[in-house]
Amino acid sequence: MAEHVLLTSQIRTTQYSERDMEPDLLKCVQTYAGKPTAQNSAFRQCRLIYWADRAKTLRNDNSFGEYYDEHHPARAIAERINVPVVEEILHAMGAATNGVKNEFVHRLGFGFPVVDDLREEGVFDVRPLSRSAKKEFIETKAALIHKQHPLLRSLRRQCIRDGNWKEIADQLQIEVEKGWLQGPYTVHDLPVDHFIPIRRFIVVQGEKHRGCDNGRATNKVTRVHTPISLLGIDNAIATAASMIEHGVEHLSQAVLDQSDAYKSLIADSTQQRYAVVVALNATTQELECYLSNVLCFGTESAVLDYNCLSRFVTAAARRIMGIPAAGYFDDFHMLARADDIEGMAEDFQFFFSNIIGLIFKDAKKRTGQVLPYLGVLVDVSSSVFSLSITEERASKLRGAIDAILDEDSLSSSQAAKLVGQLGFVQQSMSGSIGRAFVHPIRTRQYSKVNVAKLGARLRDALRWWKEALCHSRFHRQIDASLLSTPRTPIIIYTDASMGQLGVCFCYKSHRYYASTHSAVNVANRDRFPVGNKDEENIQLYETETVISAQHFLNAHHELLFPEEILDDLFSNIPQYYFIDNVCTQATLVKGHSENRLFNDMTKSFWFEAVTAKTADVWLERVESAHNIADLPSRQLGRIRELERMGFAYIPGFTSSLPHMHEV
Repeated sequence: MAEHVLLTSQIRTTQYSERDMEPDLLKCVQTYAGKPTAQNSAFRQCRLIYWADRAKTLRNDNSFGEYYDEHHPARAIAERINVPVVEEILHAMGAATNGVKNEFVHRLGFGFPVVDDLREEGVFDVRPLSRSAKKEFIETKAALIHKQHPLLRSLRRQCIRDGNWKEIADQLQIEVEKGWLQGPYTVHDLPVDHFIPIRRFIVVQGEKHRGCDNGRATNKVTRVHTPISLLGIDNAIATAASMIEHGVEHLSQAVLDQSDAYKSLIADSTQQRYAVVVALNATTQELECYLSNVLCFGTESAVLDYNCLSRFVTAAARRIMGIPAAGYFDDFHMLARADDIEGMAEDFQFFFSNIIGLIFKDAKKRTGQVLPYLGVLVDVSSSVFSLSITEERASKLRGAIDAILDEDSLSSSQAAKLVGQLGFVQQSMSGSIGRAFVHPIRTRQYSKVNVAKLGARLRDALRWWKEALCHSRFHRQIDASLLSTPRTPIIIYTDASMGQLGVCFCYKSHRYYASTHSAVNVANRDRFPVGNKDEENIQLYETETVISAQHFLNAHHELLFPEEILDDLFSNIPQYYFIDNVCTQATLVKGHSENRLFNDMTKSFWFEAVTAKTADVWLERVESAHNIADLPSRQLGRIRELERMGFAYIPGFTSSLPHMHEV
């Protein structure tokens, strides 16, 4: 036991390390921080003058047309991007010999693949393609259907159920006028004999109605072998901390959003049959078909294809322009000194709009020390960064969850939208807080069974989120001066015997132990029904101990560690729980249980973590022989061993089970 306590006392964690940053981003930050604003601005102006001249020269060169498919129906869209200058920029970045040039440059002008075995050497790490995967792909080409296939009748019925016929028809007509689609065709007039239909539907995002394509059938004939890594809020915080660490003061930030992101890239015209958009004619109520000239919002290939462009944008910003930028799909975020951020944002937009040919939304361009990014309000106005969600966003989410609970229904498309929204909310908290209660919603998102009715677990998860959004603003503060400093976590050992709870707290030189009786022994047992199995009884006591230890620590941390922890810093300290009961650990990690009581207890545990704004919560396994909390829970005769190891008794520890949050 003493050996395990000694080992855990040596645990150190960091919220941020420069080793976790992408190398070119770290180098860009270091270079930027080492120069004053005027010098950085002058550097960017020199680059803009040079590349603007190269872009003009290359566009007027006789070989310009060789970079594009002259027969592609959307060649005009492809030519908006200056592919020859992209090639030169890749060469300047040192990417001309690693496979990016041949694939990425060619696809910009001739179209990105819709299906097949997709990989992007030089952009993302590549997983090897197994023979079985190749065989599976060949077999799934059977997804192509003929024009009399009964699936089309089923799609027509689904389109009728979806409604919004007029809105979808108007939307498709606009896309035809923009050159994104060809059509409309009747099923019999479609210029391909066999094809894969993808149904157009509407997703409501506030006041915006986004047209999406159900690419499930197309995705069955697609094998993406290149994992995509996206840089989110934590990357922005790490970048800001690195800048402060390298001497940059008075930070500010900028956010830009590319316009019509997926629609800026053309699709391979030889693969149009694999993603034929179908919708209902609002007048005849018959199916109409459209061939897509650009990437479809709803196919797996489009995610990989577009993110190659997104990765190119961030790499060029860092390596060519000296701008510490990061991209999350079509949202681009950058940090700079407050007196340089406006100029940096202008230079970024000029480079990628006037030189490369991409278009950014002027209405969504923002600069400032406090900005919404990826659904989270990011505040870098001081050295203590702040992440939070606005009350408006919390209110909208509560309303959406209320509507789902009232209707007792959640479709897979609704679940997908909710998972995305809650994912952004989670970024305002650390660790895995709330993640367990996204899992049941994500399960519905990918369910192959067409059932919308809520089950007990899904209903519980939605109620947990509703209550969490009511009682917490999901607000996190991060002290930049502490981010790269190794943090000592609070170590909590818990154990229970039949009716006796024991806990030990360790933090730096402070060591305490406590014990109490289980609330099951003193309260109405009907309130805490347990099974007849001994395992269920002991799991009840073990889980009760963890919850009670968490509540006591959060409520009385100033008594436990008066000299070490201030209220405003307590939430930045990780909590490591060591538990010797496998079932308790697994249930808390998963966030749910088939047993209703354990399910309620688990929800209470994570609800406490949210309302206390705990930085990180870890639930670790410890062998019973090494669990120091075994002594106060069942071996009171060995308390002197605890005292010899430096543990002092702390009074006031009681079970939190009777006062458990009912969420």
